[in-house]
Amino acid sequence: MPRNNGNGGADGDVMLLVRATAALIPLVLLHVCLLVAGEDASEPTSIDQTRTSRFPRYRFNIRKDDIFHDTRVVPVEHQVSAFLYKGETKLFFFLNERDQSPLSLTVTPCTSSVLWSVRYRHQNDTGKLDDMRIQTGDNSSEPPLEEFRSNEMRTFSTESARPGLYVLQVSPLERETYVKLYASLEPGGPHPLRLSQGPRLRLQKRQRRKRLTVRWEPSPVDPHVMHYCLVVNTRRYYSTLCEAQGERNGVSPPEASNAAGFNFPREQAEAHKNELASKAARLNASRLGRGSGGAGGQLHEDIVVGCVGRKTSYTVSNLEHGKVYHFNLFAVNRRTNLSFPYGRTTLKYEPRSKPAGLRDGKVSTVNLRKMDGTATFKFKVGKNAENEMHLYVMSCGGAVDAELTLKGEVVIPRKIIYGYERFRVMNPARGQRYVLRVMASNSEELRRIKAVEKSSTGLTGRKCSYERDTNFWKLFPVDPHVMHYCLVVNTRRYYSTLCEAQGERNGVSPPEASNAAGFNFPREQAEAHKNELASKAARLNASRLGRGSGGAGGQLHEDIVVGCVGRKTSYTVSNLEHGKVYHFNLFAVNRRTNLSFPYGRTTLKYEPRSKPAGLRDGKVSTVNLRKMDGTATFKFKVGKNAENEMHLYVMSCGGAVDAELTLKGEVVIPRKIIYGYERFRVMNPARGQRYVLRVMASNSEELRRIKAVEVLATTRPAVKFPLPELPSEPQVHEYDSMRKCDSVTVGWVRSPDPQVARYCVFAREDKRKELETRRPNQCALDSKLKNTSDFAMMHCQDRIPEDNRSVITQTIGNLKHGRSYIVQVTVTKSRGKTLSYDLLQAQTKPVCA
Repeated sequence: MPRNNGNGGADGDVMLLVRATAALIPLVLLHVCLLVAGEDASEPTSIDQTRTSRFPRYRFNIRKDDIFHDTRVVPVEHQVSAFLYKGETKLFFFLNERDQSPLSLTVTPCTSSVLWSVRYRHQNDTGKLDDMRIQTGDNSSEPPLEEFRSNEMRTFSTESARPGLYVLQVSPLERETYVKLYASLEPGGPHPLRLSQGPRLRLQKRQRRKRLTVRWEPSPVDPHVMHYCLVVNTRRYYSTLCEAQGERNGVSPPEASNAAGFNFPREQAEAHKNELASKAARLNASRLGRGSGGAGGQLHEDIVVGCVGRKTSYTVSNLEHGKVYHFNLFAVNRRTNLSFPYGRTTLKYEPRSKPAGLRDGKVSTVNLRKMDGTATFKFKVGKNAENEMHLYVMSCGGAVDAELTLKGEVVIPRKIIYGYERFRVMNPARGQRYVLRVMASNSEELRRIKAVEKSSTGLTGRKCSYERDTNFWKLFPVDPHVMHYCLVVNTRRYYSTLCEAQGERNGVSPPEASNAAGFNFPREQAEAHKNELASKAARLNASRLGRGSGGAGGQLHEDIVVGCVGRKTSYTVSNLEHGKVYHFNLFAVNRRTNLSFPYGRTTLKYEPRSKPAGLRDGKVSTVNLRKMDGTATFKFKVGKNAENEMHLYVMSCGGAVDAELTLKGEVVIPRKIIYGYERFRVMNPARGQRYVLRVMASNSEELRRIKAVEVLATTRPAVKFPLPELPSEPQVHEYDSMRKCDSVTVGWVRSPDPQVARYCVFAREDKRKELETRRPNQCALDSKLKNTSDFAMMHCQDRIPEDNRSVITQTIGNLKHGRSYIVQVTVTKSRGKTLSYDLLQAQTKPVCA
């Protein structure tokens, strides 16, 4: 080829033409590559030798990224990446075979701005590309279709692309960088890039460990294949995901491939040359601080890149107070490998704990460790308050600082507290809200603090379930840190002193005589012996008269409860009896002076009442009767547009229950005992009125057997009632005359429900030879039958609409002779649940005829 030594630009043109021609040589294989690549980049595709030949089909593990690496041909709908050194220009190609079709070419730079352009070479009438002379510099013979200079994602787009070759010429401007290339034939460009705006990022601050949770909505485009990566930093926003990853980890050139082409000698020499160049570039990059690990060879851990897959939330920890954080969210399509910005926001992290409200005389406890060492309380002084306000701060572990303010003005200046401190405020501002701020003195003290308690000063009661009553009282205002409390509960009377209640409960006995009195003179020895004999006689007479230890009659009066709780201000009494009147006496005991005195008293008639549970139309409600003292109450309001029937069902999982339905105190359905399951109907229910359903355990024995109770009510039974209707006689009968040694025949009355879908018959061997109950447990019947594998036989038959038989029969075969079996027949509603007929015990003949 002629060469002009006097013109360096001509040499560059010739060399670029040679390079472009060499790059186009693989285009001859482009159609084969497209067939090999297929639609999915992650799966190998097959190539037919000849569809009519007898040769087998071959499969090649060739991926779109590998094809791009070898040919620089950008595939359709799959993002690929390439590495460029500073000052290097690379050409990439896209062959469009469609006429007047939409086309978009997207280039995404990573760590450097790039200059890139798009040029076009058309096909002639023979289908071949014209000679292409792509030149660089200002002497370009053909202007590009469009040119871009940017460090962000940019897209060249046209709605009527001509068939031919599109050439992308890319050059980095500041430093070496990776670039991402993506070609799409969608009208208007890739659908995700056409979104007008990304989702709003929701930020939720968390008190513990200075954390913050970021949440977002899933992408409306291909949400099932969309993954998400969140970039958090204090520097700036990032326009691309690879830009953030490059700034965090640095940029290193890719490893040179050891398996290029067909391993010809020229290709071996080229591969060796590329490998040496790559090693030299990485060495220079590491010396200049641009290599792997970020600038200076260090990992920039202040840039957080968290990829969470398909999740839509991410939690960031160890945020610093007062710093501004930038949040960039990127979405990555796992099918096309396209990544794009999906949302961003900024936050100045200033965690502020919400003030905890203080109620008059109630203790408030907080954990300072979970609140970054600072807790704030607010207390509103009542309009009828007295002339003094008392408060205390108690630190459980380390030292804290406390400060009281009113409208920003200091009332009690900041003071360090070791353990406990009491404050008084004279003539507090009525109707105003005081703010108490408690802070750990330092980080060392914060590690020692377990909790902080704040409170002020009588006796209150609250009724609970489980036959219990919990009593609360306020701290005694005088010496609260040395005051202990004892509560006396009984059904007899009030007690004026603590020792009176203890004496009536445990009885009174004289003290033991001391064996070490005085100086052990003979006179003192005789006096001690005389006292010891008198004490023994007194105790003997007391025990005979029933006045000794153990109360009157020598028995412990357990109906008198004396509970001493130390410094606690609550006590729970168990096993209270319904309808009885209980007396509560509270006594305070000063541990320093040993003085005990009455502190409060009250009386209560124990009548626990459970709050009615609301029923929603067509929704199942499940309760545990054991936790509700054996009684549950439900309320159901009939809508104004309800139908003419109201259907309810009660299902007991275990034992028997009683059920009753009332309306404004009048009985609608009288009390009835239910074994397992019962369905009720109310014709023409009162619209707009509230019905009350009361379910009670039949007795204490049944209550122990009941695991749960299910209740449902609806005024649209045709749509919302999930269970099939059982006949009035849900028994299963055996035909004794048809009994054989290996089979039995049973029959049952068909269900009157027209929506019944199928019947199933189950048989399992009864090894105990005795059927405990014929009523089955209807709760979760579908899952029980599905998970049980001990059935000897199972047969199901779909309901036939034209079948008008009133009784359905079924022969159960493949049974063992002389064995007892339990037969269960179930009926399933279309798009509903399953119920069971009564159980049947059947017996096969012992001998085969």
